[in-house]
Amino acid sequence: MNLSPKRLRPNDRVAIVAPASPVLTDEVQCGIDIIRECGLEPVIGPCIKNLRAYNDHSASVSNRVEELNWAFSDPKIKAVIGALGGVGSAAVLPYLDYAKIRAGRKAFLGMSDLTSINSAILAKSGLISISGQTPSIRLDKGAKIQECDTRSFQITLQLMMSDQPWDDRPFDFNPYFPRTVCPGTATGVVVGGNCDTFVHLYGTQYMPDITNSIVFIEDVHAGGESLTREFLQMRLAGAFSQASGIVIGEFAEVPKNVDPKIPSPEEVLLEFFSQGIPCSYGYSFSHGPLTSPIPIGAECFMDAGSGEVLFNFCMSE
Repeated sequence: MNLSPKRLRPNDRVAIVAPASPVLTDEVQCGIDIIRECGLEPVIGPCIKNLRAYNDHSASVSNRVEELNWAFSDPKIKAVIGALGGVGSAAVLPYLDYAKIRAGRKAFLGMSDLTSINSAILAKSGLISISGQTPSIRLDKGAKIQECDTRSFQITLQLMMSDQPWDDRPFDFNPYFPRTVCPGTATGVVVGGNCDTFVHLYGTQYMPDITNSIVFIEDVHAGGESLTREFLQMRLAGAFSQASGIVIGEFAEVPKNVDPKIPSPEEVLLEFFSQGIPCSYGYSFSHGPLTSPIPIGAECFMDAGSGEVLFNFCMSE
């Protein structure tokens, strides 16, 4: 069984780091305010605090590695929160101190491109981490999205501070009605996250064992053509024959389909998942308005017929 991270307590110090793309300081400031409102003390990492001249990444690989290893090893820091996804986090994976990450049992929170770090922590440390809303609150998407990001981040931090079982609590505010792709029930360990990031870990030591797992997948800016490539890669790698079930979030900001030959995401889902292991579609753990936290590495039960998803997980004392 994988290790649960230690739960957060009032006045705990949490590090905010940038292992991938650079952040917008006004968006992160909103997240910092939320952290303080939840009774925690934010500590800004140097890849956010220090001005850099990098365009695609927050800093050089060595600087990003140094920031992460500092956050995981400093005994005053009780959790590590990725400020933003973007691109490039996989470059730090060979240089992280996974023994210290396991020994410290600090919760790591990140999503999107940070799926690579969630996955590597599970594969190399056997520690559960959280895929969920980052402190970068989207200010350019309107008041509704800002409100949803704020709520998502608040609920995620509250669950990370709770000593109660998670069960179905992450989906208490799921705005969607989950739909059955292939009926059935399954239990297994949660793996996955952002699909595009996850599939690029195949063939590396940072891919978790997917045998008897429940694969959670979502994506952004991915139309039917991109999803077909991603799912075909997973099929060829044996994911669908090894896993116990599949839970699909949403596909946010799908490009407009101008070519009738390109299938819709729903057509692709039916092509790949309508026959086989249990699969359900329509959960808010993606890049959409609301983002539910998912404990990567925790035990999970799913019923694709009813849409029920339960996490046998709670934060450790």
